[in-house]
Amino acid sequence: MSDSQSEMHGATSSSSDINLSPEETETLLQFQDITGVESIESCRDILARNNWNLEHAVQETFNERENVTNQNLMGLSTFLQTVPPQRPTRPRSAQAPSGQLNLHPPRSSGQLERMSFFTRIRNLLILPFRFVFSSVFSLLNFAYRLVSGHRFRDSTPLEDIERFISHFERQYGTPHPVFYQGSYNQATADAKREVRFLLVYLHSADHQDTAAFCRNTLCAQPVIDFINSRTLFWACDVSSPEGFRVSRVMRENSYPFLALLAVHQSRMAIIGRIERALTPEELCNRLQQYMSNHEPVLAQARAQREELNFNQSLRAQQDDEYQRSLLADQEKEKRRREEVEAQLRDEKAKRDEEEAAKEEARLLSEKRQRLRDGLPLEPAGSELVKLIIRMPNGSRLERKFHRTDSVKRLAEFVFCQDEAPSDFQVLASYPRRELPCHSGLLDVDDSEVPTFSDVGLTANETLHVQDNEA
Repeated sequence: MSDSQSEMHGATSSSSDINLSPEETETLLQFQDITGVESIESCRDILARNNWNLEHAVQETFNERENVTNQNLMGLSTFLQTVPPQRPTRPRSAQAPSGQLNLHPPRSSGQLERMSFFTRIRNLLILPFRFVFSSVFSLLNFAYRLVSGHRFRDSTPLEDIERFISHFERQYGTPHPVFYQGSYNQATADAKREVRFLLVYLHSADHQDTAAFCRNTLCAQPVIDFINSRTLFWACDVSSPEGFRVSRVMRENSYPFLALLAVHQSRMAIIGRIERALTPEELCNRLQQYMSNHEPVLAQARAQREELNFNQSLRAQQDDEYQRSLLADQEKEKRRREEVEAQLRDEKAKRDEEEAAKEEARLLSEKRQRLRDGLPLEPAGSELVKLIIRMPNGSRLERKFHRTDSVKRLAEFVFCQDEAPSDFQVLASYPRRELPCHSGLLDVDDSEVPTFSDVGLTANETLHVQDNEA
C-alpha cells in the first residue's frame, strides 16, 4: 500500500465512529479545503471550539500560523465568499442509524487513493495564494491605517483608563464591576503584593460580540458580585496606547478577551484565558475553575507572603529595639563624655586659677620686694609723725615719717609687709575716717599725693589697715 493510501486509511479508520450532520460535514470539508489542515480530528476540534463558525475557525487557524490580527475578519469573509467549493458533494446514501451522516462514507480503495492524491496537490497549489493574500491584506491594512491618520493620541495610562471607564458607563450604564483605576503595571504590582487574582479585560468596540457581552454578561449582577469579591478588575480599550501595549503582552486572538492572572513562582502569570462571549453563568464557572485549579499555588504564595511579612515585621521590630538600645547607649556615652569633659574643664580651670594665683602671688612678692628694697630708713629728729598701724590680721606696726612726706610712703610701708593685703584702705581711728592712703597710690606720682600734714596727721596717730577683698 502506498504512503498516501496508508495515511488516508488511518484517518478513515480513526474517525469512522464520529457522526456529523450533513451541514457540519460540508463545513468541515470546506474548512479543510481553505486551511489545508490534513488531520480530520484537528479540523473537527477547531470547528467545535468556534461553535462551527467557519469564519472564526479559519481566522483562528490563520492567526496561529501567520499572526494575523482579528481586524482581518471582514476581508477574510469576502475571501471565503469568493472561494468556490473544491470538493464534489459526497453521496449521502450511507446514513447512520441516528439519521446523521458519517464523516467518511464507505469508499473503494481506489477512490481513497485518488482523493488523497488530488487533495495534496490542491493544497500545495492553494497554499502560496493563501499566504500571499494574508500578507498583502495585512500590508494594505497597515498602510490604510498609516495614511488615514489612525494613530494613538498622546496620553498617560491613567487617562486611557479613565477614558475607557467613562465610555463604558455611557454605553452600558453604571452597574458594572469595579474597575481598577491605574495602569496595568500598577494593577499587577498591587495584585502581587496583596496575593490576589487579577482579571484583565481587553475591550474591542469593533467586534460584533462586544456590545452583547458587556451588556448581558459583564454587567450582570452575579458577574459583578463575583468579580468584586474575588479579584482586582483591570480593563482598557485596545485602541488606546495602554490597551494596545497590554494587548501585545496578552497576544489575544479574539474578543471578548479576559485573562486571569495570579502569582506563580514569584511573578504574575496568566492562569486562564477566555477569548469568546460567555453567559454570566458560564463566565463565573470558568473563572471559578481557573481559581480552584490555582488556589493551592495561591495559598502557598499567601503563606510565603505572610511568613515574609512576619519576618519583615520581626526584623523591623528587632531593628527598632536595636535602634532604641543604640540611642540609649549613645545617650549614656554622650553624658559620660560630657561629664568627663566638664571634669576636665573644671580641673583645667582650677589649674589655671592656681597658676594665675601663683603668678599673681609671684608678681606681688616681686613688687613688695622691690618696694622693700627701695624703702628709706626710718627718719629721726623733729617734725615727725609717729604712727601705730594695725594690720587686718591683728599685728601691729610702728613707723615714723616726716610730716612733709607724701602719704604714698605710708602706703608703700604697709604694702611691703607680708601680712598686708594687696588691696587695702588706711583708716584713721579718731575721728574714724578714710585717709587718702590706699594701695592704688603705689602707681601714682608723688606730686599728685598729699602729705601727712595735708591729711591732718601731725602727731602720734593710730591707724587701721582695711582689707578691701575681705
